[in-house]
Amino acid sequence: MIEFDLGLIADHAQVDAGGKLYVMGEFRYIFTERVPAAHPHMSVVARWRADLTPGVDLSAALEVEVVDSDGVRIAPRSPPMEVKFSSVGPADRGKGQCMLILNLNMLQLPKYGDYAIVFFMDGEHNGRVPFTVVIPPQPPVH
Repeated sequence: MIEFDLGLIADHAQVDAGGKLYVMGEFRYIFTERVPAAHPHMSVVARWRADLTPGVDLSAALEVEVVDSDGVRIAPRSPPMEVKFSSVGPADRGKGQCMLILNLNMLQLPKYGDYAIVFFMDGEHNGRVPFTVVIPPQPPVH
């Protein structure tokens, strides 16, 4: 079974050669004075875990889409991408993980409200990262 383990949106994310994840500027809200709006850049981070069978490579077909609160796609679903699971380490024997960092540029946001980046593994829903588009808060009046 493939389990969604981590999902977030940030200003920037990367994985180093040793597999360490670096995330800068995690956020859940996009502030904009007006809609429709285009968000200049976001890095979507997602990670899945699964049991590994010795001698068998585990892979899956991953698809991604962005939807609004009504489930309407605001960007077309991605073509399937093959992801491979690799060993986590000695503390989690028999477990594997795969990680995705997806950089989205100029994402079109047609209205205020809730959105989600939705993931599908082998055609089945397997995780989501929610975010909300709102009007910027006004400073308090003294």
